[in-house]
Amino acid sequence: MSQSLFEYLEQSTGYTQPVVSSILNGFSNFVELSLRQGSEVRLENFGSFAYKDIPERQARNPRTGEPIIVPPKRKPTFKFSKNFAQKIVNSFEESPPQNDEPVTSLEPQSPATPPPIPANLIAQSKPTWFMGKPDGTINQISESEMTAVSPDTPIWSEKTGWKLARDIPEFKF
Repeated sequence: MSQSLFEYLEQSTGYTQPVVSSILNGFSNFVELSLRQGSEVRLENFGSFAYKDIPERQARNPRTGEPIIVPPKRKPTFKFSKNFAQKIVNSFEESPPQNDEPVTSLEPQSPATPPPIPANLIAQSKPTWFMGKPDGTINQISESEMTAVSPDTPIWSEKTGWKLARDIPEFKF
């Protein structure tokens, strides 16, 4: 798929490239499976993926000129919705394309509602730390208690797992 599509979707949704890639691959697989099962896939205000049955026909071999029979086949098709096609036609009428160079940067249009906050931005909150005590109990510690921890104290967080305090950069000794 086009790299500019990935970049546009990353910028407009805030999702990372692997997430965008996974979604687009899932969509492609869904369309393929639906068409193989004989179903049509409609995207409201965008278009429809369907198939066209092409009957058996007679043709000529271009090398020899000999008549041949071309077997019937099913061909995938895509048709834009009338609304979508009209938007494109109207945009060309308002300002015709300047050149045929490929688009290298697409500015995302501001959506009516903002996209969800990406998980990697939400996860930037301060981690919760837990301290293992010699008697086997585990206590949660606050940021202010981090300076009173000895270097040999086992510490746990979702980010680091269990480590000795001296091996965790946030604990300065």
